[in-house]
Amino acid sequence: MKNFFLVLLIVSAFLSALFDLSESWGRRRRIRSCNRQDCTYYWTSYGSCSRTCGGGKQNQRLVILRYPTCGGTACPAQRYRTTSCNTHCCPVDCAWSWNSWSPCRGCGMSKQTRTMRITRYPSCGGTMCPFIRKQTQNCNTGV
Repeated sequence: MKNFFLVLLIVSAFLSALFDLSESWGRRRRIRSCNRQDCTYYWTSYGSCSRTCGGGKQNQRLVILRYPTCGGTACPAQRYRTTSCNTHCCPVDCAWSWNSWSPCRGCGMSKQTRTMRITRYPSCGGTMCPFIRKQTQNCNTGV
């Protein structure tokens, strides 16, 4: 009978320990459990364009408000986006200069001329070249 009480005491202690262990295990599981949260983010507005014409770039940045927890949807890996802007052509103005005056020839009053030399023609709405492309002036040889 003494052995019976001893066995009963051991079994009772074992069951008590097992019950306490399962109780604390359940408590731990409850503490560790969490709510699934997806990544929360937004894209900023596009920044200013890198060029005013001829094709520039604009950047947009990802701002993360909350990272995912408990297996929630991950945040995008891409943190920056780039797009083209101001792709229209840049205006190019006419570039020109005058050639030298021709020699003054003849007796007394004479005429000499010079012509325009165009080094760059306009494009994309740039300033046009002058219509007058030849000049004449009086000159005096003094003879």
